[in-house]
Amino acid sequence: MSITFKRLLATDFRNVRTQLVVALTALLLLQLIAFISLQTATTLPGKMGLALTMSLSMAIVMFIPPIHAYTIWHNEWKQNSIYLLLALPVSKNSIFWSKFIVILSEYLLLGAAFLILMCGQVLFSGRFPELPVDEIMKRLSDPVFISQMVSLPVSLASFIPLIFMSVLAGKAFRKHSTFITGISIIALFILTNKIDNWLLADKANGRVFVLPIAITGHVTDALIQSGVKLMFAILFWLGSVYLLKRKIEL
Repeated sequence: MSITFKRLLATDFRNVRTQLVVALTALLLLQLIAFISLQTATTLPGKMGLALTMSLSMAIVMFIPPIHAYTIWHNEWKQNSIYLLLALPVSKNSIFWSKFIVILSEYLLLGAAFLILMCGQVLFSGRFPELPVDEIMKRLSDPVFISQMVSLPVSLASFIPLIFMSVLAGKAFRKHSTFITGISIIALFILTNKIDNWLLADKANGRVFVLPIAITGHVTDALIQSGVKLMFAILFWLGSVYLLKRKIEL
């Protein structure tokens, strides 16, 4: 790893640091509220409070990184720093990977924080005096569960280059860039899911699984979905680098 790439990576981390701290703080506060609601979960207000805080926590984990995947590029143009960035003695591939690592790290950090806080609730709430350890270990060793846990981060990771390429495609056109970016994100997201559905279609029963892992629970389904997402992630990566090299003008 070159010194220039390390500095580039440090700069990208610094650019999302404040937003990440805010997201982590909000996640902590929501989980504290959920912990309090858990103590009164037998009442209607307690159930509603618990459901609301858990939904908001999941929204932070799932949607904040994609938002930053957009803003990490958008702000380069907004601050006119994109021209300095492209003039640096680093490859366009390095520019892509620096921002990808930052957003992926944000996903992992928020996800880990959410899981740790959830485990803390289970351990300290007092509402679960005996954990079904045998059932938990059986579940963790289940091939279906393992394949699902592999498929989920692959799906999340593949969404990052999709947004990157959509933003760069919009900036390449200059006019109506925000509109083109939005349309590209929606179109590419629908396309990847359509291909997932087509590959996992149960034609014998006339069904198409919109959420194949959750509905079928088959290891093969999860592996197919991971493969499709990985294939598209590679295409979006190559497309992003191409746009940086050929379509984004200094």
